[in-house]
Amino acid sequence: MIKACYSKDYLELAESFPDRLLITRRKRKLTQEALADKIGTHKTNVCKYEKGYMLPPVIHVIRIADALNVSVDYLLGRSK
Repeated sequence: MIKACYSKDYLELAESFPDRLLITRRKRKLTQEALADKIGTHKTNVCKYEKGYMLPPVIHVIRIADALNVSVDYLLGRSK
């Protein structure tokens, strides 16, 4: 998990995003590679996002939400 000098809110976001990404990607029956192709990155980055090793840049969050047909707020844990 991401553990640097970040605020509590940032760490909560980092903990919710990977879970929501993984669960939603699987529900949509997409592989990491297929999602990576849709958002314009490499599958190793998608793996890192899902494991919480790194957070994606904002443009990838937007593209992930579009590819998975969910809102950015959902991915970030701001809505259910």
